[in-house]
Amino acid sequence: MARVDEERLLDCEVTLIFIACNVGEARRAEEVLTQSGVDYCLSFEPFMRTSIFAALTGATKLVGVGFSVISGQASFCRDILRRHGLRTGIIEDEP
Repeated sequence: MARVDEERLLDCEVTLIFIACNVGEARRAEEVLTQSGVDYCLSFEPFMRTSIFAALTGATKLVGVGFSVISGQASFCRDILRRHGLRTGIIEDEP
């Protein structure tokens, strides 16, 4: 199991679980999910990056790589990513 085309998951409810802000994070997330036997699809997703200077300049809007999985696997996948040090880009469940 590994990265799949979005069309393969069309009949399933999918959930965005992670946004990688750089290539290293994207590669690491792919490795972790693939080794865990998870099917996932990728998309470009906007995210906001703040810094110490955000009070002066405002947050910067960037684009990262989004990882989506079948909704029933979302919690499991978030836990795996956390255990492998990929905490910053995790997208939590909506309240």
